[in-house]
Amino acid sequence: MRISISSICFVRDIFPRGCFKNKPYGNVDIHQLQGAKKEENGDIIVTHPDAFLLTQWLEQGVFHALEQEYLSSMTFAIYSRHPITKDDILLESYEFKTTYQGEGSAKLNNISLVSKESVKGQAAKFIRSLTEFSGTLDTLPDNCWITLQLKVTKIKL
Repeated sequence: MRISISSICFVRDIFPRGCFKNKPYGNVDIHQLQGAKKEENGDIIVTHPDAFLLTQWLEQGVFHALEQEYLSSMTFAIYSRHPITKDDILLESYEFKTTYQGEGSAKLNNISLVSKESVKGQAAKFIRSLTEFSGTLDTLPDNCWITLQLKVTKIKL
């Protein structure tokens, strides 16, 4: 999910290019969102507050829910405001559905994630598809914002 959200943010120019770290992942290069940098002394320096906030939503919300096996789906959405009515307008929405199969295995969008290699393969497919698809989309307006919505199943106590 981290790779998918980072890739969407990169190809849709949601954050400045300096907020991404280019790194190889499987047989593709990914652009991983980096909202902060770690100094040699261990201090964390926030380089872009909004990018950092999104990474924290992922780390502390999404990944926690995945580890505890109660995340049902995550929707990443991009909104803008209508210039005349001032109503919120949904521009794009990306949904990731999760099911759990026991023993620490899961399915993402109905695709089994049984090994690191299968995850890398699915991520590479997604990035290629996203890059092709984004070429057909209009440029996002300057006044857009993002949301992340989590749907959860019954929380285990």
